Amino acid sequence: MRWVLLGFVASLLVLFRLHDRLSVRSLRITFFDVGQGDSALVRFPGGKTMLIDSGGGIGDWNLGKRELFLELARMGILTLDQAVLSHPDQDHGLGFLGLFEHLKIREFLYNEAFLKDEKPRLLLQKLLAAAQGAGTKVEGVEGEIRRNEFGVAIRFLTPTIKRIQTNDRSLMVHLEYAGCSFLFTGDIEADGEFWLAQQLRSPITVLKVAHHGSKTSSTQRFLERVRPKISVISNGYYNHYGHPNPDAMRRLRRVRTKILRTDFHGFVTMEVNREGTLRCQTATGSCGELRCH
Repeated sequence: MRWVLLGFVASLLVLFRLHDRLSVRSLRITFFDVGQGDSALVRFPGGKTMLIDSGGGIGDWNLGKRELFLELARMGILTLDQAVLSHPDQDHGLGFLGLFEHLKIREFLYNEAFLKDEKPRLLLQKLLAAAQGAGTKVEGVEGEIRRNEFGVAIRFLTPTIKRIQTNDRSLMVHLEYAGCSFLFTGDIEADGEFWLAQQLRSPITVLKVAHHGSKTSSTQRFLERVRPKISVISNGYYNHYGHPNPDAMRRLRRVRTKILRTDFHGFVTMEVNREGTLRCQTATGSCGELRCH
């Protein structure tokens, strides 16, 4: 009888979480605390999901095998409608290997240019093999793809300039909803930021700071063009790279953006309602509210 009762309670909890997910009428974005890496979950109005990057790992262990999978399951997410790989570095993509084992992933997107390299990255080859084995649709992006999900305008962008280094070829994601905009920049540096700035017509509400706040990213020209109200840096506590770099932090402060860091604030969640109000929450508490327009 005890086990029956426990099973009933567990089923109710799952149903409540699934109801919470499917009844979403706002855009919710969570920047996970994955140490020295990147991972952000987008939950669209209507319940569909997109995971941009998946954090890293070491050897046979990766965040997708347990930590990230458990966090998604806690949210009632056992299917990802889209998985987006910004670029095939381990700290951005290794976790997908574990997620392919535990979750259903309907579509996997990446920059087609990485597959055309003379020696494609081993991680990308592994991810494409895992996607094929899981029956996941694979979409190689070249240039730009536009979509719309329950009123959220989505742009997937890859630089069209030639002879740029790997970080600058990151697949970027731009979202717009109710006057609010979010920009996910992977690990782009100065050349990638210069190209990206030309593709944007208006300032950005929330910027995922490129390359964990490295010295070679967050250039002054780019920041003055996008003018983010909030900037989120995903980096590990006292990481050996020295991210975020003091010079990059000074440039961010110069444009008077609110800076949130996963090493200090933990996870960062933002919710935008249909009226264009953005509410912000971190593991340490509220990070405020603003009108996007």
